[in-house]
Amino acid sequence: VGGRSWGGSGGRLVRGGVWRMAAWVGVGLLVVLQAASGLAPPAGRLGGLASQWHLRSAPSRRVAVASLGRAPGPVFFPFSTEPTSTTEPLVEAESARHDEEDSGNPPSKTDSTLEMVKRLRLEAEKAELELAKERMTKQLAQARAAMSLVESLLEASGENRTVALRKHARSLNVELFVRLEERLAGTSEEKEAESLRELRSDIWAAVKARDEKLAKELRRDVDKRLGIDTRKQEIRQTSLNSTGGEEQLLYSLVESLMDGNSTKATDALESMNTEGTSPWVDDLFPYFVPLSLIGVLNGPDIPELDREAATILEKEVLTDDVFRISKVDKSAYVWLFRGNVKGNPTEAYQTVLERVNSNPKLKDSVELLYQRFPLEFHQEVEAMEQGIIYSDEDVAMPVFLAIPKGAVPTEGLEASIYSLLSLGIGGFTTLTFVLGAFALNTPVMNKILAEDASSTADLLPLIWAVLGVQAAHEVGHTILALIHDVKLSTPVVIPSLQIGSYGSVTRFLSYPKTRAQMFDIAIAGPVFGFIASFAALIYGLTLTNSSPQEALDVFPALPEAVLSGNVLVDILCRLLCPPLTDLPQASMAFVHPYTVAGLLGLLVNSLNMLPIGTLDGGRALTAVAGRRAASIVGTLALVLLLAVSFIADLPIQMYWVFVVILFQRMLDVPALDEVTEVDGTRTAIFGVVLTLASFCMVSIPLELLSEAAQQLP
Repeated sequence: VGGRSWGGSGGRLVRGGVWRMAAWVGVGLLVVLQAASGLAPPAGRLGGLASQWHLRSAPSRRVAVASLGRAPGPVFFPFSTEPTSTTEPLVEAESARHDEEDSGNPPSKTDSTLEMVKRLRLEAEKAELELAKERMTKQLAQARAAMSLVESLLEASGENRTVALRKHARSLNVELFVRLEERLAGTSEEKEAESLRELRSDIWAAVKARDEKLAKELRRDVDKRLGIDTRKQEIRQTSLNSTGGEEQLLYSLVESLMDGNSTKATDALESMNTEGTSPWVDDLFPYFVPLSLIGVLNGPDIPELDREAATILEKEVLTDDVFRISKVDKSAYVWLFRGNVKGNPTEAYQTVLERVNSNPKLKDSVELLYQRFPLEFHQEVEAMEQGIIYSDEDVAMPVFLAIPKGAVPTEGLEASIYSLLSLGIGGFTTLTFVLGAFALNTPVMNKILAEDASSTADLLPLIWAVLGVQAAHEVGHTILALIHDVKLSTPVVIPSLQIGSYGSVTRFLSYPKTRAQMFDIAIAGPVFGFIASFAALIYGLTLTNSSPQEALDVFPALPEAVLSGNVLVDILCRLLCPPLTDLPQASMAFVHPYTVAGLLGLLVNSLNMLPIGTLDGGRALTAVAGRRAASIVGTLALVLLLAVSFIADLPIQMYWVFVVILFQRMLDVPALDEVTEVDGTRTAIFGVVLTLASFCMVSIPLELLSEAAQQLP
């Protein structure tokens, strides 16, 4: 009946398989009824019926059935205008009879059919207009209500606005956001626009606080109303971000899962469609984000990036005079700005940083990281296959990463509990180590077994010395962190039955501003620890050399090989306490407790200077050589240490390897400025401390070196 549409502002035609099936079933039933009544139409009539039924719309069919169904007897719809046979439908006969009675002129059957079709079409159009009018009235009412609510919320502020948003929670719908966006687009006053943007942020925050899932669905509906194809943009953005293709993005997701960041990575994998396109959801992080930073952004309470602030950053801060943007990769939590730096990279970053800090909106909502964009994954694989290892400075270009201001590592109640538990366990293992150091001193052990109170005086010097050397390491980290205004977590002690404790693990709770700051904080612990350890060792050897035999009888006993098996210790013994070098092999050496504490401190600080992951040596190497080199060197060092510990049967180092693999193998959070390199002085300090740690950790007797030197030509 004219092909007009029914229902829906877009004029949807109800032409689904169900309607078609119903149509053919209806035709079949009518044919059967007419055949039974002797009124079966010719074959050509059925063809006309089928073709014209297929072209009809849903409302026309409903009106036709309602209008013609009142006629008594068998009914055949007058869909064809062909000349009819002598067995016309009863409805047409009745219609022709009434027309003949009214006009006095007998109309033709074709005119009667056309008149009925015209009347049915008019009825359908009238019904459609009434529905459209009703729909428009409803939309106008919703628009007025939305604009009224917008005005009301604009007038409210602070706590009053919060109360109003809570009161009208059910009215925060698509219509409200659409009207708000239209109002924002139509205003020319900056003050009003700022108020509208602030209101928009407050409304979104209220919706998210009520139901985060509902907020995401609402955002998609709003984008759809505004003509934004959200899904299409997300898929396209994914293709841009996964610069190595689908394999590249999946590789980063696997890395995230291995790093323990399963929540958002799993959500992203589950959102992949059947065509196999790369996944892209609000919780997915692109390939370029460092894994340690993904671990931070993956936290449950991390807010999404303020898109308005990020847009200001793009348009007003990263201008062509400092950074010419070539591409922007966007996600809910991270925006990556790629491009070319103008002039000196460090000066450009300082200029950008000043602009960010001078803008209250950006200063309070965006954290800007200056990073080096790494090689594409396939390029890195090809280089490694050829035995080429690139440093960050060789290949990576500077980029800016914008993340939410609140996206920082956190320390909750669980961390405090772990710290207290580790402190208690570490105290117990330290006491066990002290008792073990006196195990071969018969007089002291007899007093301990007899519960003689005087045995405490024999144990306390070693206990205090061990704790003092360990504390010096942590004091070094704390002092430099305070100087650079970087927050550190509460230390978590790593207990050990062999040596009492391996030291403590501390995490960054804020980002170091530069790689130099990261280096200073990382290297300070081993430097302070080595100074305290050498001081204790030297003082202990001096006291051992000057102590009478009565005092030596209550000193802890060490195997002679501990003193002669290390080059540095052997040299100090020869200089400060010659009698220790005259002891026969496999004998016991009674030394002052400070000597034991110094030896222990040298070992612990050497283990922490290994260039692996979040160890002090790993952080220092990351600051000196960049994240790429630190990752490769750390992996090689870990494998080498594991092999040496297994072959040489070194239980202390073996246990330490497993601790590092479980808790400290990954790199730490990046500095805000990862582009500016450290100076030559810091690089030299790192080399000296790393060499010192190597000599302290490796057991090479001085005699062996002397024999090797004599054999040289």
